[in-house]
Amino acid sequence: REWIAEDRTRSEIQRRFNRFLLTYFRGIEDIAMWKKRNEHVDPPPKLPPHLKVLPPIYPPKIREMCAKNSSSLELSYPDLAETQSLLAIWLTDVPKDMLQIFDEVLKEVVY
Repeated sequence: REWIAEDRTRSEIQRRFNRFLLTYFRGIEDIAMWKKRNEHVDPPPKLPPHLKVLPPIYPPKIREMCAKNSSSLELSYPDLAETQSLLAIWLTDVPKDMLQIFDEVLKEVVY
């Protein structure tokens, strides 16, 4: 549990969770894998029609939370696990500490 209190660890958790909140959309990992497979193709091929870049899903939920003057944001654990599996694992290992960090990040996003 001491490892989560280290500055480097906290900073990395904050950075990853912030990126998740602001960029995640369903299917993002499929697009990332497709791009990885095609990174050496010149010229880069167009994204296949079955893969779509969608708007991030959490910023509107954050705005809605603020509009309702709520203090809770409901996240999907499978969404988190899809792109930030390490955060998802640590969330189950040390939930109190992780939720505290997540709360700090969300406050920064809101303000």
